[in-house]
This record gives sequence, C-alpha cells and structure tokens, in this order.
Amino acid sequence: MNTRDTLVTELNVLGDFKPVVPESYQGAEFLMLGNLAPTVQLSVISQLTKRPKLIVLDTMNFWMDVALPELEEVISKIDVLLVNDSEARQLTAEFSLVKAAKKY
Repeated sequence: MNTRDTLVTELNVLGDFKPVVPESYQGAEFLMLGNLAPTVQLSVISQLTKRPKLIVLDTMNFWMDVALPELEEVISKIDVLLVNDSEARQLTAEFSLVKAAKKY
C-alpha cells in the first residue's frame, strides 16, 4: 500500500507554462509550489520580492528522473517538501525514512 506505479506522465498545456506572479501576490506569507517542472517552481520563487514565511514544495519521481539538478536547487530554497515513501527513498538513496527526512 505504500508504493505506486506511474504509467505515464503527460505535461500537456503545463509543458510550456510560464506563470507570472502578480503584484497583488507579492508579500504573501505562504507559497505552495505545485507539482510542476522545477524550472517553473524556481521561476515563481525568483519573481517574489520578499521571501514568504513558509515555502512548501510538492514534487514526484518524474522530476527526480528528468530534472534532478533543478529539483535539488528548488529544494535548497524551500521549508517543507511533500513526497511519498518511495520518492523520499529515491531522492536520498536511503531506505530508512527517518534518515531520508534528515538529508534535506
């Protein structure tokens, strides 16, 4: 029950997504980065004029497979990482989830 198989990932319209953070969102206290390309997530962070109190990142094995350096850069800029068991193990090369959690 703690594993899953990704059969296919199709980016579709999000493949070329280039979000623009509006002025009204500048100064937000919290930022939730959805499961998108790490380059998109980095773009959102870089557009902010003030760092939020809390930045949360959701990601998945697909980005670990195709964009690990960029993903690691995003991880270095966030406070909370959302991944499942197998993704934590893949990202850190640790079987122990306790050890995996301490790596980042």
